[in-house]
Amino acid sequence: MKQNYRMTLQYEGTKYNGWQKQGNTPNTIQARLEAILQKLDGTEVEVRGSGRTDAGVHARGQVASFALEHPLPAAEVMACLNRYLPRDIGVTALEEAEPRFHARLNARSKWYRYRIHQGAVPDVFGRRYSWPCPELLDTAAMEAAAAHLVGRLDFRSFCDQKNSKRSTVRRVDSITFSREGTDLVIDFRGEGFLYHMVRIMVGTLAEAGAHRLLPGQIPSVLAAQDRKQAGPLAPACGLTLMGVEYRHGRAERGPDLRDPVGGGGDPRGVCGHLRTNRPAHRPGEKRPPGGAGTVYGGVLRPLPLSPGGEPCRKDGPGLDGAAGAAGGRGRDIQA
Repeated sequence: MKQNYRMTLQYEGTKYNGWQKQGNTPNTIQARLEAILQKLDGTEVEVRGSGRTDAGVHARGQVASFALEHPLPAAEVMACLNRYLPRDIGVTALEEAEPRFHARLNARSKWYRYRIHQGAVPDVFGRRYSWPCPELLDTAAMEAAAAHLVGRLDFRSFCDQKNSKRSTVRRVDSITFSREGTDLVIDFRGEGFLYHMVRIMVGTLAEAGAHRLLPGQIPSVLAAQDRKQAGPLAPACGLTLMGVEYRHGRAERGPDLRDPVGGGGDPRGVCGHLRTNRPAHRPGEKRPPGGAGTVYGGVLRPLPLSPGGEPCRKDGPGLDGAAGAAGGRGRDIQA
């Protein structure tokens, strides 16, 4: 009988083509996860995310679910994933779940954060996580405009949804603003968001903050149900999925990506350098004799765990060819 699992993960989306796997590239978060799990289980494994983040968008509290035909302890599955995943993807929690748990269908609400860096002085180490905007935006005008976007509304003007037959009505619970130094931080909470919806809202609010759009014009933009009436699409780099809340009241969330000390939030490390992957197993080189962390018959076996929950061996071969279509865990991610 299959065992269902629930995991929480974080990733820096800079080098990825979004969450969802695609036929023309293995360079997505979902594809990276599935490649490892399929080798671990020896069967096809589908990883279902709570939402499909776009290319370049980050996550601190993404939640996903999957099932294994050959169950293993959750701690071993988590250790195996973190050993073979690239350094800019990490599993922060993993546990057994009820058979019917589905990361997307059971989600109650989501929390997205957008960061705008203001001022003429660039933020070199924060550039991957913020939209550089040299203009000084009027926060009061942005808050007045945002008030018109809270509630259950038709957000057709604020999305790039290709299927016009699907409903574009969504509930936004709150939009809040805060300052962190020269950064303007905007938090969006709601039951769900349409394709590009948060980034279009940010672009529209920035127009209000620059006094190119009056806050009182937002109701007309909503009523037009025309994407051309809303503001520009804000860059993906400033957006982070911070957390997901489920119907039983439990929320999955993490600290800000830009906090390299508070819980390992910054995958670049405190020196600001992106860590490289572990070296790949070299073709023709003999693999170590049997044991966990090696590949036999197409099945990846996890590493044994120490009493503290860490893998006992960290200097073994990378997943390399065992990753199949995903291109291996031992190589650098392609931009």
